[in-house]
Amino acid sequence: MFWFACVELSLFGLGNIKKTLFSVLLLVVLLIFKFGMGDIKLLALILITHSFSAIGYLGYVFLVAMVHIVVLAGVNRKIPSKIPLAPSIFIGLSTYLATR
Repeated sequence: MFWFACVELSLFGLGNIKKTLFSVLLLVVLLIFKFGMGDIKLLALILITHSFSAIGYLGYVFLVAMVHIVVLAGVNRKIPSKIPLAPSIFIGLSTYLATR
């Protein structure tokens, strides 16, 4: 994925610098709140290579993550202490791109 992102950035550039800097700041805040480093790297690749609103996209990701928590809690009959965000990130990306 890193190499695809490098090719994308070399062909199309970073896009809007303000959106990119805001995305990086948002990712640093998520890192401070103890999000997984793999999730941060995946979100960084998506947010840097696609020039869209980071707040809107992360809203979709967190909405899908909440649904994921509810489903896991319903199946296991207890609230999970940790959930993988990668499925929520990909489903949120596809949902966000489908609605734009």
